[in-house]
Amino acid sequence: MERVAIFIDGSNFYHGMRDNLGKDINIDFEKFSKLLPGSRKLVRTYYYNSRVRIEDGIRWNWGQAEN
Repeated sequence: MERVAIFIDGSNFYHGMRDNLGKDINIDFEKFSKLLPGSRKLVRTYYYNSRVRIEDGIRWNWGQAEN
C-alpha cells in the first residue's frame, strides 16, 4: 500500500483561502488531512508556520513602500 505524508504551509494555506474565498475560514486540519490521501495510507500530517520578527516585518513593509 502506498503511504503519504502531508505538509501544510500554514501561512500560504491561510492567505490562499482568504484571497480565493474572500473571508477567513476555519479548517479542521485533522479531517482535511484524512480526505487527501484517498486510498493511500496517511503516515503523518505536518503543519508548519513561522513568526516574523517585528524588525523584519517593519523592514519588509518599508521595502514594499519604496516600490
